[in-house]
Amino acid sequence: MDERDVMRAADVDRQAVAEQLRVALDEGRLDLHEYDDRLQQTYAARTYADLDALVSDLPAPSGVVLPTPRSGGEAVPAEAGRGMAVRWLVKVWKPWLRAVGIVVAVWAVTSLAAGGGSVAGRAAEGGTGEGRVADGDGGIRDDAGVETSEPGWPRNRGDLG
Repeated sequence: MDERDVMRAADVDRQAVAEQLRVALDEGRLDLHEYDDRLQQTYAARTYADLDALVSDLPAPSGVVLPTPRSGGEAVPAEAGRGMAVRWLVKVWKPWLRAVGIVVAVWAVTSLAAGGGSVAGRAAEGGTGEGRVADGDGGIRDDAGVETSEPGWPRNRGDLG
């Protein structure tokens, strides 16, 4: 058993073996049931030896190149994956942030177009800042003290004419 057999396999290695199994299925070397079994074992494999055992009885297809581990035991610097992670985050979140920006802009424009009506603004203009309040007689009064009903509806039928 050489050093490669005990090394952990990566996802790329599993995908290469899965591709080799797919080609074998297409060529008729494997039936569907055997292909399914080997494919499940491929994605459960932990080492190169586990992967090699799955394709040892199959010829290597001409178009598939199986990856080999790095020689010399060179360590990959920790910073190597950060650039890719940042690019992925930007790719995933950029459309969402654009949509949020558009929604906030639409909200701001409609809020300002509606009179910018904040509670503090109404209170500063001489109102109570509460909008409509119930009076003691069961009616509703607005900030200016004018008796009102629900917006757009008269208080009783006598107010219609």
